Amino acid sequence: MRRGLTVAAGTRNLIDLALHSGRNRPPRFAFCSSVASVLGKKWSEPVPEHILDDPLCASPLGYSRSKWVTEQMCFEAHKRTRLHGRIGVFRVGQLSGDTKHGIWNTSEAWPMMLSSVKLTGALPNLQNEPLSWLPVDTAAEALVQGTDFLTGGDDMKVFHVVNKHQTPQWADLLGWMKKNESFETVSPREWVGQLGKVDGQEANHPAMKLLGHWQKLYGDASAENEQTQTPVEFDMHKTKAACKVMRDVAPLDEAYFAKIRSWLEGSM
Repeated sequence: MRRGLTVAAGTRNLIDLALHSGRNRPPRFAFCSSVASVLGKKWSEPVPEHILDDPLCASPLGYSRSKWVTEQMCFEAHKRTRLHGRIGVFRVGQLSGDTKHGIWNTSEAWPMMLSSVKLTGALPNLQNEPLSWLPVDTAAEALVQGTDFLTGGDDMKVFHVVNKHQTPQWADLLGWMKKNESFETVSPREWVGQLGKVDGQEANHPAMKLLGHWQKLYGDASAENEQTQTPVEFDMHKTKAACKVMRDVAPLDEAYFAKIRSWLEGSM
């Protein structure tokens, strides 16, 4: 929760800094939020591109709630200060390696899961898990393009920087990997059990830092059944109008994943 308070406090300080600008027009202000701020409820329609006033919209983690709170702060700044029309929120989905080299932060969950194959010789057969990852350089370009639209208007801009494609899925990724290496495909529960038995020097592998997290997600049969949840859809009409790069986001493919895999093999 302390990290969440830091996000909110830091954003408040930056808003104050923007408001103290000596220019006739204050700076444009873009807050990089997360889709986690709206994943706490079941959506029967696409998530709208505006601020949501129900705190239960955020998933129950402190990180998610801090993003929701900070979105509210941005909205209040839009309504009450000189930043009116010049402040926007970018709800960002799962980012992945860049399109040129596949470089991905190795401390994130997906790279760690992929690297765990070195420890167990297995990977989990995740069901209904689309590879809705967005290359980080694509997301960066979207933020730059969207910020150019923070030039006025009564509605505060909210953009969804996500890959909306539901294919390919995790099962396809496992198939790509098996063309070049041999490993087992097991249930998530069995995979977590195997990872929990890792000891010795291998217990220092970075993937072991997330063992507790994965045990909560996949450690029992009921958790595995939760994988059948319907994916959330995001409205992106305003996003695509402002961020040209988001109009051409294509599904992930094997060639792109090969870049990610090559980077991870040399880094973990």
